[in-house]
Amino acid sequence: DAIVKQSGKLTLKDYTVNLFARQGPGPESDLSPDELKEKIQKVLAGRYSDNKLSLVEFNRDKELVGIRAPLYLISGVIAELITEKCANIIHEIDFSRNQLRHMGGVRSILQAAKVLTRVTLY
Repeated sequence: DAIVKQSGKLTLKDYTVNLFARQGPGPESDLSPDELKEKIQKVLAGRYSDNKLSLVEFNRDKELVGIRAPLYLISGVIAELITEKCANIIHEIDFSRNQLRHMGGVRSILQAAKVLTRVTLY
């Protein structure tokens, strides 16, 4: 907290240094697979509206603080939830700003959404 509060400009005798710090996610929590699934389900429910699922910057969601949740690591859980809850109603998924390097991490999600008509990757 002290470092975050001190973010900004620091002027020394011969130099000006800009310091910017951001609050880290905190210690990684140890959740059981069922607890993780429940938590992700709550996050997905808040990101769904009008047949669209927004997974934009999913790993930075405030509800997932303390969980290492890059999309490619939890895509299986997301696909399972889509299959169980809404496979036939999601028409659009937005994967923007998730630092996807290949489609392997989202393949299961795309396969779970049966009536998908639009995918946004960037």
